[in-house]
Amino acid sequence: MVAPSWFTRLSTDAQLRLKPVTQAIARTKLQRLLFNCCKSFAASLHAKYRLTVQSSGRQNRYAVLSPLTSSVSSQGQFVAKSKIAKIPYDERTDDQKLESNWGKARKQFEREDWSACVVRAATTAEIAANIYIRQFLLTDYALPPKFVDALLMGANGLDGKFKRLIKPAAEHRGTWSTLKSLQKKIESLNEHRNGVAHAGKFKSKSDARSVFEHSLAVIQALAPNEAATLALP
Repeated sequence: MVAPSWFTRLSTDAQLRLKPVTQAIARTKLQRLLFNCCKSFAASLHAKYRLTVQSSGRQNRYAVLSPLTSSVSSQGQFVAKSKIAKIPYDERTDDQKLESNWGKARKQFEREDWSACVVRAATTAEIAANIYIRQFLLTDYALPPKFVDALLMGANGLDGKFKRLIKPAAEHRGTWSTLKSLQKKIESLNEHRNGVAHAGKFKSKSDARSVFEHSLAVIQALAPNEAATLALP
């Protein structure tokens, strides 16, 4: 945090009129004043935006850390986790879509918008299913992307993708015994999501928390690399 120019001029003019020892005392007091101002600024940022302000040591510069990434801006500017928000949604990769939907769901949870949060969090689990299926069909077997997209569209939702695409792929890989335990979690996610989207039901905080936990479990199993960057609200 840099002191305003008028404050710097005022402090310099005042110090010129002081004796050397008094100048040192004055500098210390000014530094304390600036430090206290920074602490107050940091507290207000944390209270309002849940951001953290850190000092960079002797340089007396302060940086604002994003709660999503804990990345530092040396100029004290807000740092977004990435430039994902600038990319049109349809042009994002699956991992970018998963990341942005998870972040949105967390914000909705913090705003206590439980029903919207449930839909968004369940969507992240379906995106993880897309990642698993594309990894198997595109990367492992080099099938045409449009063909894979058509399979995903025809599978109709997380439950359909799990039963019609993920199950046979996992059986071929010999990992179905591990993944089949996800079935009940996926059924629960489908029930919560469809209850909001198709029946207009209202969800509670406990519902939202359960959906988050089940979604994270699905993502950890189907897209572990993406899951490593996620956290429950």
